[in-house]
This record gives sequence, C-alpha cells and structure tokens, in this order.
Amino acid sequence: MPQPDTAYYVILKSVPEEHLDDVTTELMTLFNLERANAAEVASRAPITLISRLTRRQVSNVQTHTPPLLKLGVEIEITTEPLQGRPALSWPQLPYIATHPGNVFVCPGCGDRFLVSQLDLSTHPAAPVTHGPPPAEEPALAEAAPEEEEDVAVAEVVEEEPEPAKLEPTQGEVEPVPLAEDDADKGKAFRVSIRQKLKRSQKNEVAGLLAKFQDISEKQALKLANRPLITVLKSASKQEAEAVKKEFREIGINVRVSPAAKPRG
Repeated sequence: MPQPDTAYYVILKSVPEEHLDDVTTELMTLFNLERANAAEVASRAPITLISRLTRRQVSNVQTHTPPLLKLGVEIEITTEPLQGRPALSWPQLPYIATHPGNVFVCPGCGDRFLVSQLDLSTHPAAPVTHGPPPAEEPALAEAAPEEEEDVAVAEVVEEEPEPAKLEPTQGEVEPVPLAEDDADKGKAFRVSIRQKLKRSQKNEVAGLLAKFQDISEKQALKLANRPLITVLKSASKQEAEAVKKEFREIGINVRVSPAAKPRG
C-alpha cells in the first residue's frame, strides 16, 4: 500500500491520430499552453504531464480529464517516473492540480461530489398536479426582523501558471521552444475570462473566441465550458482593450493583465 508521502506522476500515454486537433485544444485549455506547444505535447506521447503530485492533487487532476478520456486519450497515474521520454517542467503546479473541476466539496465533512449539468431531455420536470387548495393556517404575529450579520467574503486571486517547457529526462529529446513573444513591440497583455458562463452566454462567447483565436466553433464551445478561459495570451494594450470592449457588449467581464514573460 502506497505511503501517504508517495509521489505520483500523470502520464499522457497515447493520443488517437484522428483526434489530435481536438486533444491539442483541450491541452491548451487545461494547461494554459500556446497552440504550438500543446500540439507538440499531444504528438510526443508518451510524455509526463505533471510530476511528483500528492494523492489530493491527483484527485484534482482526475476531475479535469473526462474531456480527454472521451476523445480516446490514454492517461496513466503512476508512482514510477517515465524513463527515457520527455516531461513537462512547471515553475509552479498548473491550475488543474491545485483546484478540482466540477466538484462540490462539502464544508461539513469534506467529501467531494462530482457536479454535472442536468439534461432536461432525459430528466423531465415532474408533472404539475391539481388538488384542493391548502387549508388556511392561523395568522402568526410578525416577529421583529433579525439583523443580518455582515459577512466578509474573501476574493481569491489565482496566479496564472507560467507556460511549461519540455525537457529531456535522459538527454534524448530536445526541449520544445516556447512561442516567441513580440517583446520588441512593447509590453504584452493577457486577456482572460474568470466567470462561470450561463448556458445562454456560451454561444456568444464561443463566437468571439473563434474570431480571436482563429479556431472552429466546435473548439470554441469546448473552451466556453471552462471556468478559466484564456482569450488572448499575448496582445498589445490596444488590442486587449478592443477585445475587452467586444466582450462587454455581450455582458461578459474580462480581465486584462500583464502577460507572463518567457523564461530564459
């Protein structure tokens, strides 16, 4: 039986060739990667995605991987590091390792419950029944309203992880170069959405994502289902503000923040 301090490795073992493009899009979303780097990762399986995780962190990762599994991707969780193959090196753990996806954590007992959207076509609402009106209850004297306590709500600000880079484990594979930042043109900015979208908002958001990222509507709709959406990873201030304005016109607030600088 593994000890509590056992380190776990998440390995991308295989990717179906016919779903390579869709898998690339999922990896972009899950790990906040540029398309070129995500495509490189998908094409170089088997490859270690994240190293040295705890059991709880592995549980977090597993709540984010169902879209990949539906595409036929084979993912292995193991305590044995993958030898002779490349591995992603993270300056800090990615979001999917530190935060559960579509999971409700009971504040009382700490148990976790997977949350999914109810399909009303297969779970119709209960029929309305008619019966005699309920008997009137005796009126009760109104109690004095209780004063509501002011509860401070802390705002959690998550730092976006820096892009990962590939590094060889035994000197056999060259690192994957990160996409070049246009640093000579001034400061770069990231545009992202950090809110849970309503069903009625997803199509409009997907339309703008397809426009700004030059991807298909199908790929854009998948991105629109994520709790954290990177619209543009590196843009000028003028471009970022123009994108922000278009999203505001459909009622979506976006965040414009300095883009992460590439590691030397």
